Amino acid sequence: PTPCMGQFDEEDLNDRRRIGSVAIDAILRDAGQHVPQGGASAALVRRAAAAAVLPPPEPLSSFGREYSTDPYSCCDAFELARQGDALFFQLGGVAALPGGGFATAEEGEGLVS
Repeated sequence: PTPCMGQFDEEDLNDRRRIGSVAIDAILRDAGQHVPQGGASAALVRRAAAAAVLPPPEPLSSFGREYSTDPYSCCDAFELARQGDALFFQLGGVAALPGGGFATAEEGEGLVS
């Protein structure tokens, strides 16, 4: 028998349970079934690579933090962006500036997710 999986340090003596090679094989086979295969894995790799080259999110003003706090996660848009997620807002009357940014935008009702 082998010491139980989950021990990260060979010096830890807090767990004396043992499992056999058949159990280890079953655990590894089960874990292998939960890994996305083929196209799904490739899509996840592409998304991770694209997210890795994005600039870091910029901190929000106090209004931005208050306005963009998601009622479900209790995170604002900055916190979610740091986790690789996003919030989408409904805006109206949007007028874009030629060099980027917005000249005008009106608040919409609620979040779009």
